[in-house]
Amino acid sequence: MPPYAKVPRPFPRKTVRVSAGPPVDLDDLRDRPLTKEVLHEATDRILDAITAELAKLRGEVPPATRLDLRAGGTAQDDETEEDP
Repeated sequence: MPPYAKVPRPFPRKTVRVSAGPPVDLDDLRDRPLTKEVLHEATDRILDAITAELAKLRGEVPPATRLDLRAGGTAQDDETEEDP
């Protein structure tokens, strides 16, 4: 393909929606010493806020628990598998 040539695109561009939620309140964690538990609490709050914003954007109900790949789960475990 020559330089500056236009690349053919067989599919139209995807629609992307971006939403920024309210700031996550972590002020009560600032006074505590930086420990593993404090970092996990901050991470959980941030992930909960992201999950809530994504559920609102998609118009769906989020799952009751988050997927934890370290606990042996995989992305395919959430889907129901059908036997052929």
